[in-house]
Amino acid sequence: MTHILTTTKTYNINFYPNPATTQLYLEGINSNTTITIMDLQGKTIAIDQVIRNTWKIPTHITTGTYLIKISNNTNYVVKKLVIEP
Repeated sequence: MTHILTTTKTYNINFYPNPATTQLYLEGINSNTTITIMDLQGKTIAIDQVIRNTWKIPTHITTGTYLIKISNNTNYVVKKLVIEP
């Protein structure tokens, strides 16, 4: 049996509000940050670069529960995001 040892860094990212309606405010990001929104089956719904520490939620993303992946060149975090009307 082979074991693979991996090392991960803590990527301290916060976003609010959650549940969200029209936009998210992000803390702890840099200029090379990408947001990926996925449904709960892992299908990508939206990908966008974050220019500032706010992100406008695209109008085609409907009410529901999603996964949000916030990543830069070396780290990423995946969290639950709830979109409300």
